[in-house]
Amino acid sequence: MTAREYSDFGYLRVAVVAPELRLGDPGFNARCMIESLEGLVLEGCSVAVFPELCLTGYSTADLFFQQLLLDAALE
Repeated sequence: MTAREYSDFGYLRVAVVAPELRLGDPGFNARCMIESLEGLVLEGCSVAVFPELCLTGYSTADLFFQQLLLDAALE
């Protein structure tokens, strides 16, 4: 059965994604997330769940208060 056929029955195909990340590098992390999403779309995924703070990296601690990182994450 294809993903489209499953959705006809009210099912969603959900993926949990743990992409490669670099601490404090939102541009790289966003590219990895987008690459993951492109593959998932081809597989019929309807919802993708990523770790919290995966754009910035979780253990950046004091870096969260640096304007450069905040601006890059927003971009």
